Amino acid sequence: MRFKKMITAAGAAVMILSGCSGSINVSSDEIVSNVLESGKEPAAYFGKGSYKIYSDGELTEDASFEEYADKDGKRKIIMENSGENGMRFIAINDGKQLISYEEGSNTAQSIDISGAELPAAMTQKEQITGMLENLSGTHSYEVAGEEEMIGRDVYHLKINAKSKENLLGDMEFWVDKKTWFPIKSVSNSGDNRSEVIYESVDFSPDFAADEFKANLPEDVEIVSIDSSMEATEGTAEQAAEKLGRPILILEESLERIEWTELGGELARTEVTAYYSKDDIPSYSISTFPVPEGEDMDLGGEGVTVRNTAGSFEKELRMISWDEEGLRYVLMIEHPDLSKEEVIKELEDMEPVS
Repeated sequence: MRFKKMITAAGAAVMILSGCSGSINVSSDEIVSNVLESGKEPAAYFGKGSYKIYSDGELTEDASFEEYADKDGKRKIIMENSGENGMRFIAINDGKQLISYEEGSNTAQSIDISGAELPAAMTQKEQITGMLENLSGTHSYEVAGEEEMIGRDVYHLKINAKSKENLLGDMEFWVDKKTWFPIKSVSNSGDNRSEVIYESVDFSPDFAADEFKANLPEDVEIVSIDSSMEATEGTAEQAAEKLGRPILILEESLERIEWTELGGELARTEVTAYYSKDDIPSYSISTFPVPEGEDMDLGGEGVTVRNTAGSFEKELRMISWDEEGLRYVLMIEHPDLSKEEVIKELEDMEPVS
């Protein structure tokens, strides 16, 4: 499976619609501009925090994270779900390759990123910055005040949706005055609410020489994925022709569709369709012939997708199911979309041939 693009920059600037608030001598446009500007160059830091998602007021996802970010672009991210059966997910970008591993698995995935500009292993901070870059014209901004968090002075920024129809609803950010680092963020989408809170941030970390080397169990096999294969963009009809059978598509929210001819052991055509709403990425769906072999079961939490047995990988936010000889693998990209919302949308898929 190829790694999917996460939320990235959508424009060079953000148009801000509100100015100063009260006696605060900085405007909302200055705060957002500085946050975006600070994200253009890699910065070194070590951060710990929590990530929570609420649905109808009930906590549905609760995870802690550690982020190791070096100024040369290297990254190590560790996510751990809470609870007795909490699993750890590790992603390491050493500047040459990205290695992704879920604790307990006997395989890890690696992709060659040397010479490539990939938004690989994005930190929570980078995802928040990417989200801000996609709000032009859909939200208004205001400075709500100044506060102190984790021993640092922060600006409290409120971002309000202009329309209830927006996929992204109202949001709040608490931004460090000195570094323009988003210490806390809260975003709403329908009945869902997500929170990212940094509990500590060290902006002068002293990383060990081997900090960004993968230290995996001896029995874990690292499966290499070739990132140099070029994808061909086209129509859904062309993609179906490449697969040799009809493909299920959501026409209304389809942004683009492309396919790649994979070699090696996979030796298949893989089609990826990208979906969005209000110009914000929602999810991507990769489609390919159902693999054969005893190790090719879906696994994960059992869910029903389009009246078919499927699976949901909570750590990866990935939904998979087989239908008419094809496997569909959906990666949820929008941080506030729940699996229930996505599964409901999938009921409207129609075959294209």
